[in-house]
Amino acid sequence: MDGASQVREALAAFGPEAAHLSFLAIDVETSARNQLSPGLRSEPPDPSAQQQAVFRIHEAVQQVQEMNLRIVIYAKKSDWQRITGDTEQFKAFPLWNPRTIGGDDLTRPDLRKPGDTFGGWMNRIGKQYELDTVLNDPPIKVDLNVFDLSVFSPSDSNNPLPSFT
Repeated sequence: MDGASQVREALAAFGPEAAHLSFLAIDVETSARNQLSPGLRSEPPDPSAQQQAVFRIHEAVQQVQEMNLRIVIYAKKSDWQRITGDTEQFKAFPLWNPRTIGGDDLTRPDLRKPGDTFGGWMNRIGKQYELDTVLNDPPIKVDLNVFDLSVFSPSDSNNPLPSFT
C-alpha cells in the first residue's frame, strides 16, 4: 500500500481512541523482510527501490500532517540506511530509535558520533532500550521505551509541526 493508505489504516485501527493521540510514528524497519521490495532485499540495495521507499515515507508524512498529528520516525541506523539510502530528508521530524546501548538514557549513544549518526538526526525523542522484557501479573512480553515528555504534549504555535517540502 502507499504511505497515505497505511496511515489511514493505522488510524482506523485506533478507532475512537485516535482522537487522543499525541503523535503517530512512521515505522521504517526491515524486520518484515518479506514485505520489502526485492530491490531493498538485494545486496547492495537498489537505489531506485530506495527512492520509492523515500517517496512512500513522504506520502505517510503528508497524510499524518493532514490529520494534524505530530510525526515521529521510528528507525534504527542499519534499517534506515538500507531502506532510504540514509536520506536526511526527514531529519526535521523527531526520531524514536531502538538502541539498547546506554540503557534508558536518551542521549546515549550520541547520534552526533560518526559511528552512530544516520539520517541527519542529532538527537532522539524516544528510545527503545530493552527488548522482550516479561512483565508480571499478567505475564506479557514487552519492549521498554523512554521518551522526552514533549512528544506527548499537544502541538501549539510555539512547537509547530515541521513542514515537509
